[in-house]
Amino acid sequence: LTTASGTVFIGQETAEKRETGDHNIALGTQALYGSSTAADNTGGYNVALGYKAGEDITTSADSIFIGRCAGHASTTGNRSIALGCAAMGDCAVTGSGNIALGTQAGMRLTTGNKNVFMGDNTAAATEITGSYNIAFGTGAARCLTGGQRNFIGGYNAGRCITTGDYNILLGVCAGANATLTGDHNISFGNC
Repeated sequence: LTTASGTVFIGQETAEKRETGDHNIALGTQALYGSSTAADNTGGYNVALGYKAGEDITTSADSIFIGRCAGHASTTGNRSIALGCAAMGDCAVTGSGNIALGTQAGMRLTTGNKNVFMGDNTAAATEITGSYNIAFGTGAARCLTGGQRNFIGGYNAGRCITTGDYNILLGVCAGANATLTGDHNISFGNC
């Protein structure tokens, strides 16, 4: 750490590669660890609590990662929140304004922006580039990839949606039994 101010780092190898970036808080082994190129680690105003939380952050700012490996591979995305084990934690997140709450919620998010994923394994199975999606319920939107502006709620609702846009799927397993790539669909009910 060279020129940062207002920082708090507690834990083994916590923020070890950080060079600058003001007002970061990291607690846990390798939390906010940073890139091996120290000059790339300039992000500020981040909070990372937990083993490897926010580990790969470089220029990201104003983000919160709480839980083991939450935001683990996030790099440059700003203003995101990940709460839960491996939430938003598996891919290099460059998208901004995302919220992932629950174990593995939004785990494979990459370039998508302004998504909200709530529930264990919600939007967790494939790399996500889509933006402005809301999915809540365990396993909801599990296979979402490039879909945009979808509203999905319920246990396993929209489980197989991939690239469909502007869909509303509400209820246990609503729209879950077939791969959904279509747009402007509404599905209510259960399996």
